[in-house]
Amino acid sequence: MNKPRVLNILGKIILTEALLMLPSLVVSLIYGDGDYWYFLVTMFPAAILGFCLSRVQPREAKMTSRDGYCIVAYAWILISIIGAVPLYLSGQFTSYFQAFFEIVSGFTTTGASVLAKPELLPHGVLFWRSFTHWIGGMGVLVFVLMIIPMKNDNSMHLVRAEVPGPMAGKLVPRMKQTSMILYGIYTAMTAVLVALLLLGDVSLFDSLCLSFGAAGTGGFAVSSAGIAGYGSAYLARIVGEKKAREMWYLCRKYSADDCLKMGLVNAVVEPDKLLEETDKWVDEIVNNSPTALAALKASFNADSDALWGVQSMAGVALGVYYGTEEAKEVGAAFREKRTPDVAKYR
Repeated sequence: MNKPRVLNILGKIILTEALLMLPSLVVSLIYGDGDYWYFLVTMFPAAILGFCLSRVQPREAKMTSRDGYCIVAYAWILISIIGAVPLYLSGQFTSYFQAFFEIVSGFTTTGASVLAKPELLPHGVLFWRSFTHWIGGMGVLVFVLMIIPMKNDNSMHLVRAEVPGPMAGKLVPRMKQTSMILYGIYTAMTAVLVALLLLGDVSLFDSLCLSFGAAGTGGFAVSSAGIAGYGSAYLARIVGEKKAREMWYLCRKYSADDCLKMGLVNAVVEPDKLLEETDKWVDEIVNNSPTALAALKASFNADSDALWGVQSMAGVALGVYYGTEEAKEVGAAFREKRTPDVAKYR
């Protein structure tokens, strides 16, 4: 095994993780929760360790498949050990092993969590927790391949060790270019998710965190209620309280035309005409005053931001409900495909 080469690449991976903590550090400084030092005491030692290892000069640059598998195995362990430190320092985990489990779940996009109320985490730590989903969604080492110069045959050893299945393919001859293309698509998809959530009057912070979980197919949310915590009060404002009560209490299915009549959607078109109709709306909007549009958007958002407290309260209440016997009965009935017996809880 080419140990110097393995250590050199592991050092670059650790350096990359330290850099990936920068957005979370910025978020912690913006919100002022005092969690910025969790990242500082993690990033600087990691950066020093990564720099030292990256200075190890291999006698030969060539790698074998064995080297690739060792790098992937050690990399996953190291980034999880380092990535768990800010979570543990937040004080919301009873042990480091719980924080380690949480971060592994994040990087692997498993989505399992030991947290009953993630909303108690400081903003920077909560952002980092969700960001690990986004990093792991495409594979940590795919991101590394995009930024670290490496010979193509060497990079394929890492890809074969990282990607599931008997064969690893690429879109273009060079693996680095393939990584850049994939991350370009991945980033664009995430940006679309963020934009759609912003249009639904979800805050920028929540939109980013929810999009990281959705794009990475992991499912980490910013509260115990998940995406359900945003619905009831805002729905009542759109369709009226009586109609909102009907929809939430009865859980009926509604057609597209029903939604159009209630004002839940602006137009109903055939699926193959959706993009064409969207383009028409966008072309019409961009011809209007940008200053007026910006003022209107800020006005609409300012009005809906007042619902944040109600949404948070609903999220906490839903989190409490999940721990009750009634919720367990409903969950069991769903899995067993039967009608739940909730009469005894009235």
